[in-house]
Amino acid sequence: MKNTQFTRVRALNQSPTRPDRSHQTAIKSEEPHSEDSMKMSVYSGILRVSFNPSWYAMTKDERDDYERKNVFPTIGEYVATGASVQPTRTIGDAEAECLFLIAFDDLKRYFTFIQDLRANPLMTQGHAVLKSQQVCVSETYFEDRE
Repeated sequence: MKNTQFTRVRALNQSPTRPDRSHQTAIKSEEPHSEDSMKMSVYSGILRVSFNPSWYAMTKDERDDYERKNVFPTIGEYVATGASVQPTRTIGDAEAECLFLIAFDDLKRYFTFIQDLRANPLMTQGHAVLKSQQVCVSETYFEDRE
């Protein structure tokens, strides 16, 4: 599978009238996007991930290095197939600290991605738990078929 460079990108949408969102990140391909990549995906996925105390026992630099070596390659391979992954933080939900919002068209590849995540050292070494996942179908998919 093609190995593409992926980076964490700081949100640039800041102004005096908007709250500082510089802490928000997204995983993006550094490859140019075609017009087709802007079309709406057929499926959306929501992954609920909770981090365990062993994750927070690491320093921020250690966590960043761990993600770079273990997590981003798995997500990067999936994004290279045409999916998008947007990590978010939850507020007021003690069970899940992160939600990953995923847009994709290939359901079989999505489930392979979930298996890859579950086999990832982040999960197998007990630093995080995939609490739940949901798959949604775009309403425009149904409209196009009527």
